[in-house]
Amino acid sequence: LALGDIIMERKALIWMICLGWFAAFPVQSNAFEFDVWDSGISLTEAMKIAEFNDVPLTTAGAMKPCQRGKEHYQRDRMKDAQTSRNFCYKDTVVGNPALVTLHFTPMSKKLCNVWIYWANADKAQQKEVLFVLSEKYGDPLKYNPVKDQFPVTPDIRLENPFSETQFFAADKQNIICVQYVKKRKNALIVIYNDVSLAKQEQTETEAFEQYLKTRYRQQADNRM
Repeated sequence: LALGDIIMERKALIWMICLGWFAAFPVQSNAFEFDVWDSGISLTEAMKIAEFNDVPLTTAGAMKPCQRGKEHYQRDRMKDAQTSRNFCYKDTVVGNPALVTLHFTPMSKKLCNVWIYWANADKAQQKEVLFVLSEKYGDPLKYNPVKDQFPVTPDIRLENPFSETQFFAADKQNIICVQYVKKRKNALIVIYNDVSLAKQEQTETEAFEQYLKTRYRQQADNRM
């Protein structure tokens, strides 16, 4: 191997070790709360919570029509859980059917954000969701935390001319985004985002991508 490749491989290995060590300790931040979920819980903890509360959780991509009360938690649907980082289930939220998706950090597998998605939502439903959030967290922020100081998921960094976006601050470490997207069949989306874990997610993603690049490059060199 070339010296540069050896250095890159060692850097990737150090990142992997550091992230593994960091993941062994709880994230020191105030967690957001949605239903039975708290940000920062591990994937193993989430599976136990889902089983205890009979939440029909499944890995994203293997989703079948389901809703709490009609389908129960099934262990066999979570057999590939450790190789996944996105999980979802259908539920009734604020009186309407919704798809709930849990996103975990790629390596330490900590819950970093939760998405609630309503299809075919009307303005009355949007108003009701905003009212519920305002009752709990106060008025929406008058500034855009995405542009100013808070890192959030890339999907809501972009300006969307077909959407109405508002933000709530659960506390200094947690931001709640509400998007009403007219172009997507009037989709209503609420995102609970843990700021500190969003940073950790970005760090882990970059480290993992660097690890894969180094690994594939080494495999290619070995073939030659």
